[in-house]
Amino acid sequence: MTRADHRWLALILIIAAFIRLSFILVADPAPNLSGGDVGWYLDKGRLLVSNKLNHPVQTGPTFLVYVGVVQNLISDPLVSMRALLSFWSPQPAPTLASQSPTVTTLRLLNLLWHSILIAAVYHLGKRYFSSGPARLAALVTAISPAFVIESSLPLTESLFLALIFGALAIYAQNQDRPQARSLIGVGVLIGLATLTRVVTLLFPVVIVTHLVWLHGWRQGGRWALILAAAFGLTLSTWTAYNLYRWNRFIIGGEGLTAFAWMGVTGVTDPYAIDSQIGEAAHTEQRDQAFIEGFLGTLVNDLPGWIKTRLSNLFEAAVQPHNTVYFPGESLKSLAAEWLRTDRSVGGLIKLSEGDAFWPKLALYGFHLWAWGAGLLGLILPFRRTLRPRLPLYGFIIYILAVHTVILAIPRYLFPIEPALYLFGAGFTAALWQRRRIVRPHEGIRLRGRQ
Repeated sequence: MTRADHRWLALILIIAAFIRLSFILVADPAPNLSGGDVGWYLDKGRLLVSNKLNHPVQTGPTFLVYVGVVQNLISDPLVSMRALLSFWSPQPAPTLASQSPTVTTLRLLNLLWHSILIAAVYHLGKRYFSSGPARLAALVTAISPAFVIESSLPLTESLFLALIFGALAIYAQNQDRPQARSLIGVGVLIGLATLTRVVTLLFPVVIVTHLVWLHGWRQGGRWALILAAAFGLTLSTWTAYNLYRWNRFIIGGEGLTAFAWMGVTGVTDPYAIDSQIGEAAHTEQRDQAFIEGFLGTLVNDLPGWIKTRLSNLFEAAVQPHNTVYFPGESLKSLAAEWLRTDRSVGGLIKLSEGDAFWPKLALYGFHLWAWGAGLLGLILPFRRTLRPRLPLYGFIIYILAVHTVILAIPRYLFPIEPALYLFGAGFTAALWQRRRIVRPHEGIRLRGRQ
């Protein structure tokens, strides 16, 4: 990167840090963390790191170890005194103090993960596009309301995005001339990302395919083996732990069968799930019950399953992530109601006076630009840019394909947003460049007629 690129990246990182610090410390110093996954992650992380976990967990260990280490370093008594609860326990967890030292530290550490993400987006933009799209995509990631809100939540997304896009950026910088150490780093980072969210379990297939495509079967195959070995060894640590501690064989994590079943039934509440699968909820037959329910639907109503999955995927794609952060009725529902029953200017003005209208509108604006400009930037130059940009194409397509099978919600599709920003920035920059090229010619013709 040039000195100008370094200056631009530093400026964007400063803007991102200022916005996030303002949001975390001033706008929302005490977020509502009740009813979510935060308490569960903190409990299990502390117990896992201290080797006091007395039952297996479904998720991978990356985020659990991370929050467990933070808690042990800070020795937060408010968290340490929380009751030991299983994931499916019907008893409510004690209230988690949103301003406890652990929660505040985790929220501030998200600045680090978001800085890594923004830097990775800039490097990817520079590598696959040019300086203009790189700056625009990184700036949009820095100021996007969905990412600003996400930085204030001590959940898996911030760490996961830093790991997966960090891996993509390192790979992109070295894809033409791979080195063993860079491929090992990529494999380890994707492995850690998979041990955060198991959905990327098969994503290395995309990178392996790209290596073989660029370098041929012989040399590309060697590079692919190095990456696959690093990825597999990273996953094997959790597999070995579960075999030794619980006599259970897992790869990466569990839960994919449950999410495939949820994608069929639409049931997501833990207690409703237990009620649906009956006695299997309290035995080792949970996965078997999920698989049987999923396969039974495929056999008995394949067209209905396809319709359900495509509808679920579309709804998750058009809904921005983190709109639930704001109170009041859904902006999408209010706008749909206005279109059906009103369509007047007065009704539109009244709509704009609703709860958190402008922040919600900003969320929709960034989201719709990402999908609109992003898909155009992805599709229009597809034949010309597929080979060099396959990792970015592959990541978007892979995540969408996986959630065509398993349950899709805005949160689960959120990781592809930075990749869409890159394609959207590329498309926007191409339009701007074309406009700048056309304008001088128009001026020359006008002067010639005078």
